[in-house]
Amino acid sequence: MWFSYVTGAMMIIPVLALALIPLVNGDITSHALGGNFIEASVNFYDVTDTTSTFNEVAMAIVWFWVIAYILFPLAAAWLAWGAPPPAPPSRGLIAPRWIPVFLRVQGALLVALAAACFTAPKWVAAIWPWKISTFLAQVYSGPLLAYGVGSLVLAARRNWEETLIPAIGFLVFSGLAVIGSCRHLALFAAGSPSEIAWFAALGSVLLGSAVLVVGAARGGAR
Repeated sequence: MWFSYVTGAMMIIPVLALALIPLVNGDITSHALGGNFIEASVNFYDVTDTTSTFNEVAMAIVWFWVIAYILFPLAAAWLAWGAPPPAPPSRGLIAPRWIPVFLRVQGALLVALAAACFTAPKWVAAIWPWKISTFLAQVYSGPLLAYGVGSLVLAARRNWEETLIPAIGFLVFSGLAVIGSCRHLALFAAGSPSEIAWFAALGSVLLGSAVLVVGAARGGAR
């Protein structure tokens, strides 16, 4: 059940963006529903020749994601609320009290960051560790919200069996993010507060996820 909430969280932000970005930008007359999203996506694909086959392919990709962003949250809602949520497994409950606290804090911070990315993209882009556009800041809000909601759900469910797979996902994501960041250090402002915060946050998620994976593997084997 928990993954349906995560899927819905990841996809609901882009859906809201389709309708709300024109309002946030203060221009609701020159943009149809999704106009900003499509325009920015086409610019991302660097489409200039409107008669080219590439343009048709790019537009097909854009519309695929527009439709997917609408259908995925509906599917997630159906999975989450179509049946009563199962009770947590009776065995393998997480005993250490710090683990749910860690997940709640991590979830709350990620949800707050997602909200900031969506509602204040200019401010987020200005303090981000590397150069990003305001549109990209709003795009980042989707996965950030998904990881935040996922962490909060895991804290509420509080059992090793359901924690294992998400913890592996957190571990892989944070590990690859650390590797990618180290390979592209030139993009960071050396010694800046944003760089320090970025690597501190990734290190916290990486270490916490590793502990969760080991604990879930041991707890599930009992």
